[in-house]
Amino acid sequence: MKRPHNSDFASQFSDDEFNAFCKVEVFGCKTLNFYGTNCSLPCSSNCIHSRCHIETGACHECKPRFSGHHCKLEKENVDEKYLWLYIVVGILITCVVAIVHLIPYVR
Repeated sequence: MKRPHNSDFASQFSDDEFNAFCKVEVFGCKTLNFYGTNCSLPCSSNCIHSRCHIETGACHECKPRFSGHHCKLEKENVDEKYLWLYIVVGILITCVVAIVHLIPYVR
């Protein structure tokens, strides 16, 4: 589209100026939270808002405690993993403190 010659800005444009329009198509699943060729595969429930990549099903973001492309890997809670160690260390510290306090009375 050329700028009209009666415009105040006509001198800033050449006669060759024009706008080109392009066609943009957006493809996707009509039903949210699904992916695949026929949009028949559900996104993982461990994806935040169950949203995933339309072709691969990879989650955009995982819910807390989950990781991996499809948020299928559950992260171990560090406190639960080492709970037995905390208990043993607590018992040992209690024993050492008790022995240290009893030594003066044994002599």
